[in-house]
Amino acid sequence: MFNFASFYLTALKKNKEYIIPFVGLKPGTHRYEFNLDTAFFAVQGIEEVSGAEVAAVLDFDKQDHLMTLHFDFEGWVLLTCDRCAGEYKQPLSGKYRLIVKFGDQAEELSEELVVIGRDEYELDVSPYLYEFVRLLLPIKREHPVNESGQSECDQEVIGALDNLLVNTPEKEEETDPRWDALKNLKWS
Repeated sequence: MFNFASFYLTALKKNKEYIIPFVGLKPGTHRYEFNLDTAFFAVQGIEEVSGAEVAAVLDFDKQDHLMTLHFDFEGWVLLTCDRCAGEYKQPLSGKYRLIVKFGDQAEELSEELVVIGRDEYELDVSPYLYEFVRLLLPIKREHPVNESGQSECDQEVIGALDNLLVNTPEKEEETDPRWDALKNLKWS
């Protein structure tokens, strides 16, 4: 799992756009909007995303002793299909919540709770934007299926892969004779 605290402590403040100076903010909710594009993902090091257009809205609720961050993501990223190696647009949509408390040392207490130092005066939200988008990426990456039920994969590549399959005769599954007796048992 990604360690927010270590990333936060070691991350260079590369872009002021993602830094929120919370010390001067009045208590209450403040809205920030971010456009996460190809350049954002290149800086963060997500190599599997070759293009992107993701709108991220952050509702930053500042209270006296903690801050609650509500992230809302909507957009798409350009990924490589696992089946045909062609690029496709993967839609993204999701919401995440993060609670930031103040403490003696920075640490991640859970997936939703992070502690930052009491002397901090600003918060770089880029690592959180990065990690939440990563969580929205699918494990299995394939072209979507169109209205007619067909995959939008490159059929030429799929056909070439099908020709490379080695056809092996079906083997009868060998069973362990010690278990054969169990097949005859009837369960009520």
